[in-house]
Amino acid sequence: MSLVTFMNFTYNWKPILPTKTALSELSEINVNLYEVPEILEKGFEVRKRAKNITEKGAQRGNKVINVVVVDLGDYYQLIHAGEFTLSKKFKELMRDKNGIWKAKAEMRMWRKDGEDKHRI
Repeated sequence: MSLVTFMNFTYNWKPILPTKTALSELSEINVNLYEVPEILEKGFEVRKRAKNITEKGAQRGNKVINVVVVDLGDYYQLIHAGEFTLSKKFKELMRDKNGIWKAKAEMRMWRKDGEDKHRI
């Protein structure tokens, strides 16, 4: 593929250029390059990284697809793509951190206080 072909994949108005290793990793987890900008834009932060490195993830069933890019000024370099299975603890952490099912978390806390034992 040529550089011009990769210019269609952008994040924050900069092109995303994958390494050969990252392309292999995408293939192994059955994710195409078109999905990378979407994961970066709509995904959640998996962990804190250095200032110029971004790692975002998107949940698919019981797995998280994560991608790591480095901001090199004029473009982003995709350096890693992977997947991991969600543990129950990680699911709770991500749900609470990203505001997903926050009402359920609040209801669990409410029930723990003993104010109401009814299931909602």
